[in-house]
Amino acid sequence: DARGIVDGRPNGSRDYLTANQLSNLAQSSGLRSGQTIFLASCNCAKGSYAASLATQAKSSVIAANGFTMFPRGMNSSKPITLTVNSQRDGKGTPGAFVQYGKDGKPNAYYSSATYDPKSGRISLTPTPAPKQCKADGVCE
Repeated sequence: DARGIVDGRPNGSRDYLTANQLSNLAQSSGLRSGQTIFLASCNCAKGSYAASLATQAKSSVIAANGFTMFPRGMNSSKPITLTVNSQRDGKGTPGAFVQYGKDGKPNAYYSSATYDPKSGRISLTPTPAPKQCKADGVCE
């Protein structure tokens, strides 16, 4: 959520990881400067978490400005399309995945992201900036 990512590793603390902690963890796991980080967690584009992660990791970060909607009955061996919504039940206003540049500023918005488990790639569908996003990139 807007506080960050919970450390859910087997020996993890279950506490929220700061942007700096997540950046260090990603880099120690092989992330190179400039590689894109995609956060499928809900609400990570609210507040400054995703922007801070982008500057810490010196990488683009793509994060949801609302609840990430996973398809019902998804099959993990087939492509999975994710969308964003203002409500947990998916009945609210559509949101977006916001892309932050290395400078921590938003530079693109996407209405959906499709992950292909066979290739490991994500395809993004561009969209205009949602109305709930301010000029400084903070999305509420």
